[in-house]
Amino acid sequence: MADQLNTLSQQLKAQNYAGVLKATVLIPENQKSDDLKLLELIARIKSDQSSPIVQHYLSESAGWSFNQPESLTSERAFLHVLRNEGAQAIRLYKQLDHETFTGVDYNRLGNAYLMVSDFNQALQCYDKAIELEPEEPSHYNNKGGALARLQKFDLALEVYDQCLEREPSHNTAQNARKKLLIKLNQSEDLLEQLKADLDQDPDSLEKRLGYFNALVEFAHYNDAISVLKDKITPIKELKTIPLEADPEEYKEERDQINLRTTLCQLFENRQMWMRALGVTNQMIEMFDEPPYHLLFSKADYLAELGKFEEADTIIDDLEEKTNDAERIKVARAGLLCERGKESDALELYESFSKGSRFYRQILHKKADIKLTLGRIEESHADLLELLDTNIMVAVQLINSKNYKPDDQIIEKLKLIARNPFVAEQQRENLCFALALACDKRKEYDDAADFLREANALNRKKIKYNPQQFTQRSERHLRFFQTAQGPVIAANLPDDRPKPIFIVGMPRSGTTLTETIVGTHSKVSPCGELPGIPKISRFINKNFPKLKPYPECIDELNQGMLTAMAESYIKQLPEEGQGAIYTADKLPHNFVNVGLIHRIFPKAPIIHVMRDPRDNGLSNFQQNFGAKFGGMGFAFDLEHLANEINNYWRLMKHWRKIGVPMIEFWYEDLVNEQETISKALINYCGLQWEEQILEFHKLERRVKTASVGQVRNKMYKSSAQKWRNYEELLQPMIDALDTSVVEFYEPEAA
Repeated sequence: MADQLNTLSQQLKAQNYAGVLKATVLIPENQKSDDLKLLELIARIKSDQSSPIVQHYLSESAGWSFNQPESLTSERAFLHVLRNEGAQAIRLYKQLDHETFTGVDYNRLGNAYLMVSDFNQALQCYDKAIELEPEEPSHYNNKGGALARLQKFDLALEVYDQCLEREPSHNTAQNARKKLLIKLNQSEDLLEQLKADLDQDPDSLEKRLGYFNALVEFAHYNDAISVLKDKITPIKELKTIPLEADPEEYKEERDQINLRTTLCQLFENRQMWMRALGVTNQMIEMFDEPPYHLLFSKADYLAELGKFEEADTIIDDLEEKTNDAERIKVARAGLLCERGKESDALELYESFSKGSRFYRQILHKKADIKLTLGRIEESHADLLELLDTNIMVAVQLINSKNYKPDDQIIEKLKLIARNPFVAEQQRENLCFALALACDKRKEYDDAADFLREANALNRKKIKYNPQQFTQRSERHLRFFQTAQGPVIAANLPDDRPKPIFIVGMPRSGTTLTETIVGTHSKVSPCGELPGIPKISRFINKNFPKLKPYPECIDELNQGMLTAMAESYIKQLPEEGQGAIYTADKLPHNFVNVGLIHRIFPKAPIIHVMRDPRDNGLSNFQQNFGAKFGGMGFAFDLEHLANEINNYWRLMKHWRKIGVPMIEFWYEDLVNEQETISKALINYCGLQWEEQILEFHKLERRVKTASVGQVRNKMYKSSAQKWRNYEELLQPMIDALDTSVVEFYEPEAA
């Protein structure tokens, strides 16, 4: 067997792919070693990269184990390259004798270095590949990419031209060159050129995908979707793809898979889980036996949508089919995280050894969970283990709040952020992290520049209408004219959890307040719950004869209010179901204070206030991302001012009509921690417990943007921070109602 593998490996190096396939395809699947599967996979990739069996093998290959000869080390390294596992590929390539390297070997090694953002090493490898094989266009194409990442744009264009001289139809180089020109020119003129190219050849999948990618780059997402959807053929008009499919016979089907895969990736990046699930289901229907990676993706999307039982069923089925215990364990840990059971997920992740093929992926997961649980030093240790081979890990470290990057790391991140080929989502994450890093270094002008760019990128993908929020606020002001209303409140059994509500502008200190209250032994801190906002939809759906909410608020009877209260209690997470008290800290419930008091008149309502200028800055510094589309106001300074103004009007109104609540300033909390904390606990009707002053030591889940702050002792450095960014914030300050600032700072009147 070893001799056969050595022979086939040599045939691969000699590019005799047909010979390798002839020797492997006739062997029954259950008799093939993983080494043989590897050789067959690479031969198939070189023959037809998009065939269904290639995709099947790639999804399966993570579970393969190799024991046979050293001559296959190069192929195994290449497999890691195919799976974007750059560090693992580099380790294997270092075991080989570089004197025997071909241009292809150096090209692949360059790709591996590119994956870990070591652009200079990648460039050296591509130069060596070109020296050995000067007529191979792919070497020039990859060198162009490395030069672009080093911001040597003129040289990159020259090298792309060298690639196209050798292969004028090299689509990757064509698209990369166009993308570079787009970035350099900051113009949509090239979009017209790409569209014209596609109009001349509408059947070209490569040109369609090139135009699609350019539209995505400019955040023209709807147009991009249309470009692909125009060529999507209904499933019923396509043939079912067998696992062993003839590439020529199923060319149309393979093109349709490529189109749908690209579309699905866009939906996933935009966190449009329902649409991603729909496209994935279509692809699954196209196969006799769907590739496992599609089924794992489907399980992931179902989990994101909260359909855990359906996701579990898929994973159970895959466990029987794949016999890949590690991959299944990774999937189950992911499902536990989505369910909010981070401690159980961490226990699973901790069971993986360093030798696991998933080890580096799991380090990321472990670091995230440990951060949410307050184990910050352990989280940093996991991330630092990854930093040597992946500079982007520094973004996570910076965002953990306690890590201060050195000059070298900062410069590397800046280099990546300025790279025209970096996706906008990645650039956005980089700019927010760099803004935070510069802030820690007191480089406020640089921090402001990065904040401008980061928020500009976010505004491109988030739709937000400030007038809609103003109109919504005015409706609540108009229809809530009394605190209690004409009927008595909901009637719930005494054994139901008693809710505590914490409201305020986002980034005002609501998470810190919840953590303090949640440190009490009788309180279950439940985070930001959707229950109250859902009740407005509950009203209109279950009581259709009523006027739309909030116009109907005074028409609600006790039975209706009780049904709403029960609906809220049923939506509590598992940790809240059996609790005596629950803490709900959804900041935007400041809109719903009137409704909360109608349903739960005895529930404590805690209002946290903060200097509006510091509050606005903190929102502008936070990368809420597409997942928090409701935070669309946070990426525009004038929209921020509008949000704060409306928030302030609403809270003033709740006071006016007599809704009982306790209010305090975040700045007073950090200056008088014990006094304010005791007042909060007393207001909630609870007895004081000394551990409350040690809230930062509590190990529990914290998943909001304030996770870093609440894991530290109380600090005062956030007060008056806005003065470091006064020029940046001036549009917001000018748009704030005078009364808002005067309420915080009366001497300013």
